[in-house]
Amino acid sequence: MTHCTGYRAAAVARQTKAIASVGIDAEPQAQLPDVALEMVVTSSELGQLAELTGRWPQVSWGRLLFSAKEAVFKAWYPLTLCPLDFLETEVELLPDSDVHTGTFVAAVMRPGPFATVSGRWRIAQGMIVTATSAGAITLSRTDTAITTHHQQPAHHRQLPWPHTPVLEG
Repeated sequence: MTHCTGYRAAAVARQTKAIASVGIDAEPQAQLPDVALEMVVTSSELGQLAELTGRWPQVSWGRLLFSAKEAVFKAWYPLTLCPLDFLETEVELLPDSDVHTGTFVAAVMRPGPFATVSGRWRIAQGMIVTATSAGAITLSRTDTAITTHHQQPAHHRQLPWPHTPVLEG
């Protein structure tokens, strides 16, 4: 689930072999305050943001990175019941040629149900929307507190994936 001024959305999926969890986020297409950027972005991500901003200054890349991490955390938490720190995830943003859509790949540094996950993003109507899904896996790492799969309620409906988030006007 996500919400901000002017936008609300929810995504649900039946837990299957293809999808264990989904995560979505929406943010205004506005600069992320520097104090927030410092708490969210790793040193390697700072270089990426500088390069992207130099090429496409009209995009709020820091806010987009924040939103992608939020989507990853929302996919992570239902599988672990443990929060994930912003600095425990590194995201690579990969814009499409039109720069208003793209993909991202996130590497998670903490042991858990997934080490990497990918997703999609879209910027439209002043909003940034990100979404990801984590594939179902067998949890076998001994260095994690996860011991069981968490079943989703039967009334959840599976979403088609890959899916580009759509903003309705």
